[in-house]
Amino acid sequence: MKTLLSKILLLILGFVLLSSFIWLRFIRERLPRDIPFELSLLGFIFLLYACSIYIYIIISLLFDYNVKSKILSILILYIFKPLITLDEAIKTNAIIKPYYERLLVYIAGIKDTNYTLYRIIYHLFDTTPRVILVSALLLDTFYFHCLFLLYKVIIVSLLFLIGRYIKYSLTYAKEQYILELESMVEYIVSNYEDPDAEYPGLYLSNVPPREFIDIQTDAIVYDSKEYSYNPYLLRQYVHNIYILHNLPHTKQLTSKELDLLDVDFYRIMKIVIPISVHLEEYRVQVEYSTYKKRKIIIFTLYLICWSYILIVSIHTLSIDTFSFLWDIKDNTDPFSGHDL
Repeated sequence: MKTLLSKILLLILGFVLLSSFIWLRFIRERLPRDIPFELSLLGFIFLLYACSIYIYIIISLLFDYNVKSKILSILILYIFKPLITLDEAIKTNAIIKPYYERLLVYIAGIKDTNYTLYRIIYHLFDTTPRVILVSALLLDTFYFHCLFLLYKVIIVSLLFLIGRYIKYSLTYAKEQYILELESMVEYIVSNYEDPDAEYPGLYLSNVPPREFIDIQTDAIVYDSKEYSYNPYLLRQYVHNIYILHNLPHTKQLTSKELDLLDVDFYRIMKIVIPISVHLEEYRVQVEYSTYKKRKIIIFTLYLICWSYILIVSIHTLSIDTFSFLWDIKDNTDPFSGHDL
């Protein structure tokens, strides 16, 4: 009961958060704002935070520097938990699920041998909206001296969010399929040669499902080859099949019946491996040096604009704004007899 109630509350919160974000970001009318800004403490913190974020992104891109914090990851997970719950509820809905699975099968069947599709997707959902937005911000900052044009083209950032959501959805689907494989398969028998094996190449390798997906993905993307795979089913999975079909445990399954047990395994493998390949090939394309240079240029332009706005606006920030940092008052008279 508590679990159901928690899920309902998360769904409601997720819907409210998503609706609020869409309204605040894309629907709410924004009035032009002159530069320099009339800064409040909150506005100053926002501009300082924005500049810091862009500095961090540029450094990360230049030096391949990433900070991995377990506490930060947990915090982000809690923040996005309502949205993740809402997304899962939509994807597992009885009406939507069949269409969602058909879409995944369609995506799995797409072949992009010359990477043209990946480039188109990247430019459409990443580069193009960033260029439009930073161009509008540059014009507003240094020509109009007023945030006006940026508000008119903010809708294109929706493309960026759609691109992120597609990537997240494919990653989510991959994880769900792997979990399904792990619930039915103990290991995968393959002709993959384990370099750590005692006699590599002499015997077939027994590889856990999750590990095999990564191995097969790397083989396809980087070596243009594939390994064979056959399932070794979990006893509990086979036992559940016996119970599902009311079969006596003494009954020996025929080869045809055994093949039917493997049907779900091969169905999943034909979807999850192409999805994993799409994700890896897209990642490789995005991390090409030319794309990285473009992102560095775009984020540097963002940093220049927001830094300029901060510098020209900082004089409007009242000195009294920070008085709470050093204004320590003690109104108690030590000789009044009222101190504790």
